Amino acid sequence: RLLDIPSTNPDLLYVGEQGDRPTASLKTDDSAAKGGSDAASLTLPLNVGGSSSPISEEDDKKARELVAAFCIDVLTELAIQNRDRLFLLWPHLYETVLRVIAEPRASEPSMVSVALVERCVVCLLRMGTRLLHRQEVREDVLHGLQLLLKLRKENLYSMRVIISAGILQIVSAQAPSIQSSSHWTTLISMLLKCKAFEDDISADFACQTLEFLVGNDSAWRFMNTENYRLIVLCASKLSQSSSAKHSVASLDILLVLCSRIPFLVDILGENNQTAGSSPMLTKSDSGNLARQKQSSGDRFDDPGRSSSTELNPSPASSVIHHEQLALSWTMLWEPLLSAFVIVAHDKRGGIRNYALLLMERVMTSGSEIDVLGASELAQAIDSLLLPLLHDVFAIHDRAFLMKKDIISSRELEEVGKTQLRVVILLSKVFLQHHARMAAALDQTEFVGLWCRVIGAFKNVVDLYRDGKLSSQSSSHSDASDVTFSQDTVLLEHISETVTNMVLVLAASGLLKQSQDDVMWCETVKMTQDWLPGLNDMIKVTQGAN
Repeated sequence: RLLDIPSTNPDLLYVGEQGDRPTASLKTDDSAAKGGSDAASLTLPLNVGGSSSPISEEDDKKARELVAAFCIDVLTELAIQNRDRLFLLWPHLYETVLRVIAEPRASEPSMVSVALVERCVVCLLRMGTRLLHRQEVREDVLHGLQLLLKLRKENLYSMRVIISAGILQIVSAQAPSIQSSSHWTTLISMLLKCKAFEDDISADFACQTLEFLVGNDSAWRFMNTENYRLIVLCASKLSQSSSAKHSVASLDILLVLCSRIPFLVDILGENNQTAGSSPMLTKSDSGNLARQKQSSGDRFDDPGRSSSTELNPSPASSVIHHEQLALSWTMLWEPLLSAFVIVAHDKRGGIRNYALLLMERVMTSGSEIDVLGASELAQAIDSLLLPLLHDVFAIHDRAFLMKKDIISSRELEEVGKTQLRVVILLSKVFLQHHARMAAALDQTEFVGLWCRVIGAFKNVVDLYRDGKLSSQSSSHSDASDVTFSQDTVLLEHISETVTNMVLVLAASGLLKQSQDDVMWCETVKMTQDWLPGLNDMIKVTQGAN
């Protein structure tokens, strides 16, 4: 009723005196009809300098909106304290909240009432925290939160602390009651929309929310690929926080999320025993897989499992298996590994190196990566690791940084560690999975991948040999000595790494010392000018075998 009162109605707004203090009173329609003698009226103090003139339209509007905000708080508290009579209060409260959120006042800067919208947001968050398990409240609250996503970004950003704290309370208290992937999408999207990761306080609440989500088993039963991608995106945004604590926490979240992938693939496989309505898939993906299953007549098996059909797979089941591997890469692995790569470009050396360390653990030591096929592993090397190697040596040009006097010797050491870690990461990933890729890929594809890996290392060596990355000309003698030592170690490590990779492939029979072997000819062509003794070592290795 306060929102409906027109500010120009003289019958409902009057100014009177209470002692020496001028006040404005708002009557209801009933009190106006009775003359206001025996009806309750609402009195607000006014700052009009002691005069008894009517208040301005703007002040009147603000006063009524503040009173309306107070009424929403009171109704919210009444609803929470009177759960047995919730059906009497909640419909009216929900209708009022929707009016405030949906009306133009929530989208037009000139009409917005921050206090009123804020109290409506608090109302929805409090009701969700306390009563989301109630069926008559759940859909309304989650629908109201979904409408909040349509508010202006400025309004949501101003309430980022309230929203992030409320989402944390809802998720931690009512996670078992949220049994729809669309509702999880709404809650996670609110953290992104209000930019909760740009403020230390709200980022702390958002970090706790993500940690709870990745560690809660019941929540994952109702996650789909969109929810997974949103969590990865949230962790990526959190890693860019100015707080090192939040950046490290985001990387740990990504690591735990990686360990969740086999569980998610299990859900995908189990739910596709039927028509293909898996909570891991979006509607279109689920329909595509269902049609594939109907055409093949076989079960859509988990790639990590063994079954009787895998011993003699039919062409149709093989197609489905490859489709599942492709979906696993596109929906799960590529977003996750890309998030690690983004953090590997961070300006802070410690955060950057920690991201590379965890990425190495995921791609070489973890068993989760084994669910990927050979073509997906080759794609990971081509689309993620090779560009990362190029960017690390191109962006972190230590000679340029020293000449510009924008980096300390401590930071130079971190840059050297980053470059060394990327070299180790690429070589370990290739050696860990080269047998699978050589067996599954066409010879032309595998030879091409091998040449691109060796070529990337050769480009780095050529840059140092041409002096483009040399730092000996720097005027900073101490930093120059440190960098020259690091450069020497790095070049030696690259040479040893490439030598080790060539010897492993030669020992396994993939690299044969023959002019008819295209792979051998390309290897000799790229390494003969900086690894002259490699030919003799290969002869000794093959002779021993």
